[in-house]
Amino acid sequence: MLQTIANKIDFEGVYIEYYAEGDVVKIKYLFGDFSNLFPSEFDMNCSTNYGPSIWKPTWRNDRFIEFSSSCGTYCFGKVLMPLTVNDSFKYAGQTLIDTANNIYFSLMREERTYDPILKIENYTTDRIQKIALNSRIVDGAILLEDLDYSEAHPHGFEYENKVLTLFVKTKKEKVKALRFKVEV
Repeated sequence: MLQTIANKIDFEGVYIEYYAEGDVVKIKYLFGDFSNLFPSEFDMNCSTNYGPSIWKPTWRNDRFIEFSSSCGTYCFGKVLMPLTVNDSFKYAGQTLIDTANNIYFSLMREERTYDPILKIENYTTDRIQKIALNSRIVDGAILLEDLDYSEAHPHGFEYENKVLTLFVKTKKEKVKALRFKVEV
C-alpha cells in the first residue's frame, strides 16, 4: 500500500504521515503543536492496493480535518479528526460543508434506527440539529449523487440566512428544492 500513496502529505497546513507498523498502515498527523494518531479501528492492511479505500484528507477548518474512504459507489466512510485538544473524533455521513461558518451538514442514517437524517453541527457553538428525512419529505435517504449540481446551484445545496436548501433530482428529471431551517 505504501507504494501507491505518498507517505507524507501536507494538506492545507496539516502534515499527514502514513507509516507501516507490522502488517498494518497507521496514520498520524500534525497541526501546529498538536499531533494525533488515527484510532486503531482505521488501520489499513499493508497489502491494500485499492486507492479509494485509503483514508485521504478532503477538507479542514480550524478545528477539524475530514478524511474520506470509499469503495467507489454508495460505500463510503468519513471521519472528522480533531485539530485541537478541545475537540474529539467524530463519524460523519455524506457531507455538505459551510466552512466559513463552521457548520457541517451530513446526510446519513441514524445510528439506532438506521432511518435517513440530515444532521447539522455547528462547530462554533457545538450545537447539533437532526432532521428526519422520512417518506413525508423524501423517498429514502438523499445521497450526494441525487443532488442537482447544475449551473444554477453548482454545489447541489445553498445555505443562506439560516436556511439550507437541498436541490434534489426527481425521477421525472425535475429539481425539487427542499428547505430546512437551521437552528444551531
